[in-house]
Amino acid sequence: MKAFICALSDVRKEGERGEIDGLSSILLRHNVSVVHSRFIYTRGTGKQKAAELNSAIAQACSLVLDVSGGDSAHEVLPYLDASLFKSSHALFCGYSDLSCVVDTIAQEAGVPALLFQARNITRSPTLESAFFDFITGKDGRLTAFPTTPVRAGAASGVLIGGNTRCTLKCTHLDFKGRILLLEAYSGDAARIAGLFHSYAETGAFEEISGLILGTFTQADRLGQRQDVIKSALALLPPSTPVYETAAIGHGVDSMAALIGTAFHLGQEKA
Repeated sequence: MKAFICALSDVRKEGERGEIDGLSSILLRHNVSVVHSRFIYTRGTGKQKAAELNSAIAQACSLVLDVSGGDSAHEVLPYLDASLFKSSHALFCGYSDLSCVVDTIAQEAGVPALLFQARNITRSPTLESAFFDFITGKDGRLTAFPTTPVRAGAASGVLIGGNTRCTLKCTHLDFKGRILLLEAYSGDAARIAGLFHSYAETGAFEEISGLILGTFTQADRLGQRQDVIKSALALLPPSTPVYETAAIGHGVDSMAALIGTAFHLGQEKA
């Protein structure tokens, strides 16, 4: 297996090099060869970064690990060749600002993409083990995150979403009948409520079959989680099931969500 490590969003700081090199070392220890993007610590345009990614997939990189976050991931979307992911079934892995890339690949290529910060495997032996068991097909515990009901009910649908702000960058994302997962790092309850209104105004909240609320780091630290939940409930149809999970978000121990696959809430089974 060959992995491509990249930063499709904001350029990484030199102080992060040690951890990213540590990720490479772990991959090599698990017999995964590594190719590094030219644009991890050096700024590139969206077109340049997408071309490099497209080339890596064409050259048999079956695992793409994005180690970035920030504000600029959507700049690659017009140049991303989703057909390469469709033909190769390469697995893209990213989180936060990369939510827009994860959802685009899952929808346009029709192959699952992983909402996960790969750098977390350098911080947790448990996640390291779960990650490599997942990519080698041994088991799926990495993506088997637990949910608890906020407003109980049964719902099934394709899982979409990710970061609350960055998923909105997917202007053509299909919400109809989907299970929407939302989380965030920054933003108090008022800011999150404003973002929820954006989903409501586009009709997305009317179309989804269920909502999962992950962690909202800043709001949670401010003791505002119930305010976040209330703002979502106020904007959703009363029949839409709402669940929450502490296992998906920006925490260093966060699990992964396999975007683009069937997900079941409540009593419905796979």
